[in-house]
Amino acid sequence: MNEADRMSETQVLKENLRNYGKLLEEIGGEVWELKLSPIKEKVDKDFAKYSFNYEENMMLNFGESIHEEDLENINEKLERFIDCNDDKLEIVYRVKDDNNHSKWVYSRGIKVYDKKGNLEKIIGIRSDITEKVVMKEALFKLSHFDPLTNLPNKEKLKEDFSRLRNQKNIDNLAFLFIDIDDFKHVNNVLGYGYGDEFLKKFAEFLKHEFSPDNLIGRLSADEFLVIFTNYKDIISLEGRIDKLLRDLRKKNFLLNTDFKLSASIGYSIYKINGSDFDTLLRYANTALHYSKSKGKSQFVRYSDKLGEYAFSQADMLNQIRIAIERNEFIVYFQPIVHTINEEIFGYEALVRWVHPHRGMISPGQFIPIAEASGQMVDIEKIVIEECFRRLKLLRKLNPDMKYVSINLSARGIIERNIIKFLERLILKYDVDPKFIEFEVTESSLLNNIEWTIETLDKIKEMGFKLSLDDFGTGYSSLNYLKNLPFDKVKLDKSFIDNIAYDERDHLMVKSIIELSHRLGLLVVGEGVETKSQRDLLYILECDFIQGYYYGKPQPIDI
Repeated sequence: MNEADRMSETQVLKENLRNYGKLLEEIGGEVWELKLSPIKEKVDKDFAKYSFNYEENMMLNFGESIHEEDLENINEKLERFIDCNDDKLEIVYRVKDDNNHSKWVYSRGIKVYDKKGNLEKIIGIRSDITEKVVMKEALFKLSHFDPLTNLPNKEKLKEDFSRLRNQKNIDNLAFLFIDIDDFKHVNNVLGYGYGDEFLKKFAEFLKHEFSPDNLIGRLSADEFLVIFTNYKDIISLEGRIDKLLRDLRKKNFLLNTDFKLSASIGYSIYKINGSDFDTLLRYANTALHYSKSKGKSQFVRYSDKLGEYAFSQADMLNQIRIAIERNEFIVYFQPIVHTINEEIFGYEALVRWVHPHRGMISPGQFIPIAEASGQMVDIEKIVIEECFRRLKLLRKLNPDMKYVSINLSARGIIERNIIKFLERLILKYDVDPKFIEFEVTESSLLNNIEWTIETLDKIKEMGFKLSLDDFGTGYSSLNYLKNLPFDKVKLDKSFIDNIAYDERDHLMVKSIIELSHRLGLLVVGEGVETKSQRDLLYILECDFIQGYYYGKPQPIDI
């Protein structure tokens, strides 16, 4: 090869190097080299054939060092690559600069042999993948952890449970499905900021109550799951759950407030109620719903009977839907009597369900399910329209009647079309709104309170009357009396039951009546069943009385 050819070849090589350099710069790659030294004396065939110093040969030329937690892994992979027949090497690791800043690196390498066929070195290219790793970690956290409490979500719990049940030292395991009782009151009364703070404190409370061996996660707004491990027996497990509920009742998670909430728990047992995550969670949820139906701050274990209960609940839900479509709900009317002259002053409309095959179904059986499922709004619309339709007949039967009282639930109040629905009924049945009164409970007011107050103001402006039902049993009744446009309050039956022999209830009723009168409100005592109850309410100057003493709810015949 003459000088000109060599010059030309050198020029081509330089040009190729420049192109490769530009390409590496464009893709953000850096070339590295790891020189290998043959081991001359082999004591054992399992010893490596080559020695290397990756810190000196591969990293120092970048002015960085390998992260100490990744050293062993890199060492193992390099040794395995050198001793195997693979042609390509791939390693992901971290490096640190002089300021101890870390970044993630992805390295690819190949083997280089000398003329005699001996492995001489490994060369490769590395890329900075820190941004990709950070993004991957962020996506993993978003998809596996609750952003508010940083607890694992359902998917993460499911993965952790799968690993957990494969451990040989796991003996007893239970799913505790926890729901905070009346948590919506925190959001609706104090605001969502307080609600979020409460949930974070509650998450910390659970982590403090349970050891790291147990799995804790958040399933939804106020629902949490604890996968409790290695308990001794059912007695000790239930003792632990009972302690949790007692500890919770003592806690005040929100400073400068009086909110102390309780929780309800349903639990299922691994291998007894099921072995997979979804089954155990579903059964624990079934037990939870049964627990809440029996009251607050309780726990229930899943059993086959609860499975039957869940089926009956689902069947009831479907039957309610069919009943709404077939118009199986009817309205009964219970008289509200003037205390002084004992004449009927009004009626309360009460819904009844006459099933074509099961006969009369108790309101206590279907109303809670209808309220929980949202079907109560449709039932209430049936009741409201029936009252509008029957109003003229009621007034014809009793010309001195002043109004018909209709219950309005939480969802009924915040139903967006309730105002237009009432306007349509006024025109359709030519009804004066002053003859219709809507009863709302304090629990209804706590749901989306701003919208609720706005809706009640509009109902009042239309000419309807408003009554606060079950007065004295909630959190902020006095505040509602002061700020909302009520015409009446209804004393809860729990006060009336004991008024004749419980001095405290007697004093409570007396105080409520006096306070209501000072605020310009009329008072109805409901649930009156005996003459002694009636006479005491007369003495205490209660304005109206309702109950079996004067009459049970009855249908109105045309």
